[in-house]
Amino acid sequence: MSKSLLLLFLFVGSQIRAKAQIFVGAQNFLQPSGLLNAIDQNQQQLNPAASCPKAQKGFYFYTSVPLQIANLNGAHFSGFYTQHRWAIYHELSGVFHPAGQYLQTAHALAFEPYPGLHIGLGLQLQLYTQPSYYGNLLVASARLGFQYELKKHQHIALVLQDIGRVAQQQISIEHLLALDERLSFAQGLSWNPQYKPNLYLTLTQKLSTAKIQFTCGLFPQSYAFSVALSQHKHFTWMLGQRWQSAHGLCFQIGLKLH
Repeated sequence: MSKSLLLLFLFVGSQIRAKAQIFVGAQNFLQPSGLLNAIDQNQQQLNPAASCPKAQKGFYFYTSVPLQIANLNGAHFSGFYTQHRWAIYHELSGVFHPAGQYLQTAHALAFEPYPGLHIGLGLQLQLYTQPSYYGNLLVASARLGFQYELKKHQHIALVLQDIGRVAQQQISIEHLLALDERLSFAQGLSWNPQYKPNLYLTLTQKLSTAKIQFTCGLFPQSYAFSVALSQHKHFTWMLGQRWQSAHGLCFQIGLKLH
């Protein structure tokens, strides 16, 4: 029964206002994890303003497989590049199941008006198809993001998510402290005013050829663990595991070209 409900929320949750938070959580559960602040790589999939001067261009591919739901999987492909003081991002992603599909195309533009401040605007178009139940639904929304360097080793990010969709819109805030060149600590929250805020803590450790990231979240309880392995100058393999109390365990594998 719980599996059927999850599928229902995945594909038609935007029609059910009372279940908006569950829908957003399920959608994000299959998406690549990351931070709202970009200090060593582009993070515009989460914050349209989170471009990084160290990352001039790149491509990502992820696939996600939750273990508790048969024949359900997610895929994510994105690319970004910079032009002068602008950072441009494009994404195509989806959640697939025989009972229905969710497809999204997202685009973002980040601008640095002066050093340390990034402002970004994102637009996304989402298509939900579930012919056996509700048919097709096409939804458009926007994101507005900011990233600011408070001091040399401290960053703060603010994102307004799903502007134009009253049930789903939320505010996300994150503070990141770079303890040294290899270790950083982030704390943040995402909050739809109708529900409890989702709080999280993230610890990131860089090694010589790898980067390890661990995130622990509350409301709902969750964790995410990922390892990025750089085997070649232009290739990075990414392996991840996520768990959320409502959805169970999920494995992710990805490739980054840069």
